[in-house]
Amino acid sequence: MVIGSLELAPNASTTQKYTTFTIGEDSTGTGNKLILRGDAEGKVLYTNALKDETKPLEVTLDVETQFGEDDIDGIDKGSTDAKITTTKNFTVAETGDLTLTQDLTLGNGGSLDVYGRFAGKNVVVAGTTRAGEASHVYGGVMVLEGTAPDLKKNEVGQQVSTGNVTVGSNGATVDSEKKGGLLVIGSANESAALAYQADHVLDNTLWVGQAVNFTDGVQLGNAESTGVGTENEVNGKKTVAIDMAALAASGYAPAADKAVIAFASKTPTNIAVDKVVLANLRQVGNSVLVYDDVNKAYYANVGAVAATPSDPDVRNSGTRIDVGTQLYQAYDVVTADGKAYLVKDADVMAEVKSLGLHSQAVIEDEIDQVKFGNAVADTFIFDIFGTTTSNPYLKSAEEAWDKYAEKNGAEWTPEERDREEEAFFAPVIDTIVKAENAATNMAVEGGAFTAALDYQNEVVSALDRRTTITNLNSARGEVGVTPWVDVFGTTNEAKRLYGSNAGYEADIYGAVLGFDYTAACGGVLGVAFNVGTGDGNSVGDGAKVDNDADYYGFSVYAAKQFGSFNVKADLGYTQASNDLSTTNVLGSFKESLDADLWTFGVGSEFLLQAGSVNVVPHAGIRMTRLSMDDSKYGADYDDMTVYQLPLGVAVSSTFETNGWKLAPMADVSVVPTFGDKDAVATYFGGITETTRVVDTNPVQGTLGVEAQNGAFTFGLNYRLTAGGDDRMNNSFNANVRYAF
Repeated sequence: MVIGSLELAPNASTTQKYTTFTIGEDSTGTGNKLILRGDAEGKVLYTNALKDETKPLEVTLDVETQFGEDDIDGIDKGSTDAKITTTKNFTVAETGDLTLTQDLTLGNGGSLDVYGRFAGKNVVVAGTTRAGEASHVYGGVMVLEGTAPDLKKNEVGQQVSTGNVTVGSNGATVDSEKKGGLLVIGSANESAALAYQADHVLDNTLWVGQAVNFTDGVQLGNAESTGVGTENEVNGKKTVAIDMAALAASGYAPAADKAVIAFASKTPTNIAVDKVVLANLRQVGNSVLVYDDVNKAYYANVGAVAATPSDPDVRNSGTRIDVGTQLYQAYDVVTADGKAYLVKDADVMAEVKSLGLHSQAVIEDEIDQVKFGNAVADTFIFDIFGTTTSNPYLKSAEEAWDKYAEKNGAEWTPEERDREEEAFFAPVIDTIVKAENAATNMAVEGGAFTAALDYQNEVVSALDRRTTITNLNSARGEVGVTPWVDVFGTTNEAKRLYGSNAGYEADIYGAVLGFDYTAACGGVLGVAFNVGTGDGNSVGDGAKVDNDADYYGFSVYAAKQFGSFNVKADLGYTQASNDLSTTNVLGSFKESLDADLWTFGVGSEFLLQAGSVNVVPHAGIRMTRLSMDDSKYGADYDDMTVYQLPLGVAVSSTFETNGWKLAPMADVSVVPTFGDKDAVATYFGGITETTRVVDTNPVQGTLGVEAQNGAFTFGLNYRLTAGGDDRMNNSFNANVRYAF
């Protein structure tokens, strides 16, 4: 009999209990069997509106029952609030997905076979069932939420089996494929359990997300005997997985005497398994582990899971532990009393150290402390050196190598194969290392240091245009206040500044608003505020790093002319807020770093007049202090003190036409730079990376024109800065002032 759902009315006692539900043979003579598929609303067994909501709906099925039809396309999905007792076999077909919010009780003769997905509170054994066969999972999934923190006596049954479907006790198959079963205890992270099983379809897996106390035991694999924890041959591995994240969320407090898995029996027999998995350790670190002061190592108190080494003196002979990374030893670390130790694998760690990563000391420290959090280091621990490589770039390279070796390796000797493999993966490893170097040093490679200095140069140039005697914009009239504004836009690049083929490029835009006061003596004292933005990125070799920057700051400045001499000085502060990001073969990484720039400069000029032409030699010195925030990926940046010594000569002239006073000018300067020209990043463990970020002797050429009409003065300027390492900056400026 095939139906969607059953609507049940309360009986006369109004207790909401429903006694034996019996179905006779159908018209085809197939016998007593009820097939439920759920209705359009997902209901399976439910009551009508007369139900007393304070009393549970209780149904006893004295009929073989199946949820889901095997010969249909798609999934039959349904749920029920009923508390079900069955005295016959209850089957969840491969196409079935059934959720019970109450217990399923197996009465005398009752049993549960799961081929699809079954979720409930508990499977309770209330009577004498088929010997040792209360419930089985044949290639399907059973999720038991249970009564936290323990599934108490008889709540799971005499024996829970997650047998491989081709060797299950009834010889059942699913799609003629070999599949292992999955029993999930605690539903906090069922999706993680399903994801694991999808990648390990042959494993017979017990997935535990909370501390659990079984009635008698758990048998993984072929249920050919009734012994508790009996070891049987299976086509897939017998696996116990502890979901560390779900375990932590359940409130479990780790202790030497608090096992995650236990048996209620006074003399429990441990589960003999092939593999112990500590899943999602990356999320919670050592928070659910116990520290062994004697052995100086962390362990998970797995409890009822025992090591079964074939030879205690031979490495790789026993139960394997899988914590998601090869950086922990995989074998002979699970003891007979169920302690799964996390022991660093020195050989794999040496391989990490040989790569030359900035993060190598962080990686080792995280492994030692079982405490994670540095995203770049974690990527290497769990993705690059993961138990199963999950990095798409590396997986693709491994697949390409397999094809290459299959095609060309028939005649290779072992030594030749090793050489070929090393040569094949050399560029792959180089790309991965460059990606790590970029992610851990984004402030340098993204141009945050260099662009901040470029921006500051534009701000002090705006101040210089107000204080120089070269052009009309500095004309000092009567005593009073003069407001002015200067806007600029630049394209900056130095394609080889950071190395043989590595540099940066940036577009920078900004404005400076100033107010100054001219005193009776002719001296000028002013204050200016600046704001700007920049869009930059790395160029050349290595992974690309982007930088979106915002700038703001203030300056005070002064100037005084003594005959043909003009002296000027300024003091300023600018903060650069850098939003750095890189997407490379390791993944995507982002961070925000602020930089503080303090600058102080003094300069002098001398006016030489040759008819209508002014020749103004000039010199100065400037000191800039740059402090960059430390990176969350490990870089601790040294403060930089940069000195500049601009030397040059400007030529200008002034003439009038149609009521306008015009003053064209040209300037050629060289700007020797000394002091801290390298950005130094120090990483945990004393690892340092030094990168040249300041051009040594750039040459600047400027062309401009000033125009004055009445109280207004306007100016336009273009400056080209060229230097070594493919340095090429183009700066455009417009300014205006109003003299009251």
